[in-house]
Amino acid sequence: MRTLAIIMKDARPARPSPTSLMSLPAAPTKMELHTRHALGGFALPLALLAALLLAAPTICRAQDEAQAHSDAAPSIDEENELAQDGPYAGGEKMDEATTLLFKGIAQRRDGDNEGALATLNLLLEMPDLHAGTRAEALFYHALANYYTGNIEGEEADYDTILALPNAPAEWVAAAHINRGVNKENCSDKDGALADYSLAIETPDVPVYRLCAALYQRACLKGEMGDSAGEIADYSAVIDMPGAPAVQKAWSLLNRAIGRGQQGDSSGEMTDYDTLIAMPDAPDEARGEAFRNRGIMKAEKGDILGALADYTAAIELS
Repeated sequence: MRTLAIIMKDARPARPSPTSLMSLPAAPTKMELHTRHALGGFALPLALLAALLLAAPTICRAQDEAQAHSDAAPSIDEENELAQDGPYAGGEKMDEATTLLFKGIAQRRDGDNEGALATLNLLLEMPDLHAGTRAEALFYHALANYYTGNIEGEEADYDTILALPNAPAEWVAAAHINRGVNKENCSDKDGALADYSLAIETPDVPVYRLCAALYQRACLKGEMGDSAGEIADYSAVIDMPGAPAVQKAWSLLNRAIGRGQQGDSSGEMTDYDTLIAMPDAPDEARGEAFRNRGIMKAEKGDILGALADYTAAIELS
């Protein structure tokens, strides 16, 4: 929990144990946000200070269980469109395999995990199933296993995807990312780092999966003390054409803080400015950027600018 104590500018908060991530753009990802906790010696009115600290809680893994273990793949409608001429269906009418796949995904997203497991088991028992269909079914089967508490079954599903000949890059990368998250949760940081790197190195991996893997690896490198590697991975997300706005925004926030900790206050301020100017950045990320930029302005004696930023942070909370 965030307290009302004011600590030194560059003190990094204790990190909670890792939580799970999701690798897809529409859900929150397992992000490690190194937020600043300082007011730089500037005495705010008590009421505003309390409101600021209570309204903008510390975030240390803003992309939580939902992100690594998430279902934010294309919507069912989008998938039906893709199925018209994709590998899942033969012709205008969806075949039985595709129907079962979409039903299982819909059940998983509706929280009917037992139903999803039953439906996807029927699909996975089919002989001669297309590798893409099998890999996608296994991924959602893994998620359903996770949400029913069967972590062993989840891990087995990811391993099966990774052993599939001709599995699509999207699902290979997703399996590596979520397997890496599980390893991180079990304190196997080296194993997690290896899985995130394998996801990044997967040929033809979609951009949103690539950014998720880079973000995960950046967070982990930060925990392992590799500040240069952490900033490099955040920069790769930020500079990636087509990077999802959510991942770009949190990467900007974390890179800003990393730069500040290395004494690059100009680069830190630039990253906050860039994040605040993003029209599609999450409010939570922009709020943290406003708060941290307010701290920097207060330290430089720009009291009115600091108050404006603190107020913006509160309004976004």
